[in-house]
Amino acid sequence: MFRFVKLLSLCVFATTGAQAEAADDEVLKLLETGLSKTDEVISRLMHKWQITEFPNFLKSAAMPKSSWETLKVKFQSKILDGLQRPEGGTKFIMTFTGSSVTAGHDSYFNQSFSELTGHVMNEALSVFHIETVSRNAALGNNPCLPYDVCVKSFAGKDSDLVHWEQSFNCDARDARFKFVYEQFIRQVLSFQNNAVVVFSNSATPNWDKDKCKSPKPKPAISDEDKQLLEKLKSDPIKLVSELNKKEITNIWSGIAGMLDKYQAAGLQFFDHEHYDKYKCHGPYVPGWQCCSASWHPSILGHQLRADHHAFFWLLIFRDAIQFLQTSLQSSTVEALSKRMKKHLKAEMKYAIAEPIHESKFSDSIKCFTTFQPHYDESMSLDKLMLPNNDNTPGFSMDIFESLTDPQVVKKARRMGYKDFKHMLHGNKDSGVLSLKITVSSQGNAFLCQPPGNWGKLPKGFTNLWECDTEVYLTPNVPDSELQTFVFQKEQARRVSYTQKAPKDSQSWLCVDFDSPFPLGSHVLTVVPTTVQKITIAYLLIP
Repeated sequence: MFRFVKLLSLCVFATTGAQAEAADDEVLKLLETGLSKTDEVISRLMHKWQITEFPNFLKSAAMPKSSWETLKVKFQSKILDGLQRPEGGTKFIMTFTGSSVTAGHDSYFNQSFSELTGHVMNEALSVFHIETVSRNAALGNNPCLPYDVCVKSFAGKDSDLVHWEQSFNCDARDARFKFVYEQFIRQVLSFQNNAVVVFSNSATPNWDKDKCKSPKPKPAISDEDKQLLEKLKSDPIKLVSELNKKEITNIWSGIAGMLDKYQAAGLQFFDHEHYDKYKCHGPYVPGWQCCSASWHPSILGHQLRADHHAFFWLLIFRDAIQFLQTSLQSSTVEALSKRMKKHLKAEMKYAIAEPIHESKFSDSIKCFTTFQPHYDESMSLDKLMLPNNDNTPGFSMDIFESLTDPQVVKKARRMGYKDFKHMLHGNKDSGVLSLKITVSSQGNAFLCQPPGNWGKLPKGFTNLWECDTEVYLTPNVPDSELQTFVFQKEQARRVSYTQKAPKDSQSWLCVDFDSPFPLGSHVLTVVPTTVQKITIAYLLIP
């Protein structure tokens, strides 16, 4: 039995033993209404995807019992918050990070699975005055680094659930990326709302209707299918923790070893490929690929991904409601709410202090970026820019694609996409780029440019490490002098960096500074040395 389950049991026994005053009838009636609405939404999803006839839908999620219980306790806490504040309510914030798959490319953004998941979840959660907030922080053409160690900046530290989808670019089975996954988990663990981590496979198979001219026969219901359906009915937690356990050791094998170490993160795993065996049958219609490239989900694929998430999260939500129905027979909302928050807070002390895998990225690293969307605006790179007070124009900011193919930007705006790769750029005629920084701990610092258009930069641009770009640090500049600051080499020290020549279009395009920056408030100055332009999109400092 996992530790979290034991904590919950203790909570129930303590409440019952104390014979606390029970919640009033109105609260119990609302719980019954919420349970009925949750069952209604789950039933509708069952019907929509004809799950009793096409049971592989049920293979899409896998997680340990502890992960189920982690999200369950979070839901219980949210429900209790909503019951105490019916006018102000509370929020359940889901942030979806990832690649173009999650960004919703090819379909309209309002058809993307991040948006659809929020709508489905909100039907049930709103009964308890919980507002479901769905944030899409994904980017097309998105290498794992530095993006996946910048999750605090992109997701926002107030997230309750953070979804990861990057397997096309950094496969969990590749040992090179283990530290990236761990850094993602560790950063989410630092969030203020005890956020849970959801890993989701990028692949969502689609097919053209011509492939269905001579379809394979519909698979018969197997004994394995019958097991899935039986566990759904009798004990859904065992569906994901036992029957689907092998899914974690399959495409997520590289992370499986972190499960015991990071139970507090409530790790969940989704695989959206199992329906491929039903191609051309039932709800998996011949025209499944409509309006999508082969590597994107398609309109129906987005619906399926959304419903995979919503279905299992609502099963957990249902479990949370039933737990509260029992507990509030002998406790008040206020008393139980305090206990839930105490347990959530206590669970965080079990997070391991040191990472398992070696990484140059510290837990405390601060990631400033120009890329949008990011939901912690205090981490906007352009907000660190100081004015050039030497009569030079300074660096400019543009969307990367506006310099390579403006039609891409027009289409993106028309389709409602949220992701835009804003970047700072300049050359020796622009003058320097000076950024105010505060270094609060020892560690590595990085300066990164955009990944390019699959590795290709616009005409007239070059990689900053290929043209001897100089970088300087002016130490201990008082706040009162920042707006009048003028860069002077003799008052600064040049800092060296390691050149990171990319091997392919999905390699990280960063320079790693060779020596740690001193603690304190400084000005970091980038000095272009060529008429070719350089680009900057990220600054990571400890």
